[in-house]
Amino acid sequence: MVAAFIWGTAFVAQTSGMKTMGPFTFTAIRLLLGGFAILPFAIFYIGKTNYFNRNSIKLVSNMGLALLIGALFQQAALLYTNVANVAFLTALYVPIVPLIYFIFLKKPLSKFIFLSAALCILGIWFISKNDLEFGNIGDFLSILGAFFWSIHIILISKSSEMKLEPVITASLHILFAGFVGLLLAIFIEKPSILNIKGGAFELLYTGILSIGLGFTLQTIAQKYSPPSNAAILLSMESFFASITAFIVLGQILDFNSIIGCFLILIGVIISEYYNDY
Repeated sequence: MVAAFIWGTAFVAQTSGMKTMGPFTFTAIRLLLGGFAILPFAIFYIGKTNYFNRNSIKLVSNMGLALLIGALFQQAALLYTNVANVAFLTALYVPIVPLIYFIFLKKPLSKFIFLSAALCILGIWFISKNDLEFGNIGDFLSILGAFFWSIHIILISKSSEMKLEPVITASLHILFAGFVGLLLAIFIEKPSILNIKGGAFELLYTGILSIGLGFTLQTIAQKYSPPSNAAILLSMESFFASITAFIVLGQILDFNSIIGCFLILIGVIISEYYNDY
């Protein structure tokens, strides 16, 4: 839930950060900042887990690619549509994760998980619907991003099943995503130091907090929570975004937003109470 709170406040910074750079550059730099920020903590765990085998390397690499692709689609979507659309459509990972488990991985899930997912998506709809205007390329990119966020959540759970140390896992796969993203940014956007300096605050905020701290907390938390439940809990980012806007920016929570927050809370409570597969 702390990770959800951090992510719920990051969408605006992600948008303003692209005033001086493209989505590939912004995504790559913030991934590298996040990965290097937690690297010193990961060093403490070196030797406790064996990462130098084929299965571990493959899993961490796939996690990094899922993170990078999801982040790139989300970042690019902000160029074409508003924050509300991106936040709402990104949250589609909430129903996608249990569907992947149920349809493709053939793992049974409690019917309450599907009920919780539906309540969370309905709640996010109520929070966002006054600003939603569907029908552009940004919406399509957000939906693609949601699919890769779902894969990322599932792969994190797989790393827990393999008993990989979560802090090392977080650092390695974020850094891998960052370096691959940087190569793409250099090839596609040819960024300059001046461009990067222009969005320094947004990069530091979304890199160190949203990427570094947020994904580390998620990786640690998924040692103790099934992926479907984790997806539902992470949907609290929409709830926290609304509450933060009310407290910090003085934005009034209208009736729809209050209903939406209530539905998300109910969905989360149900998923935590019935957290078995």
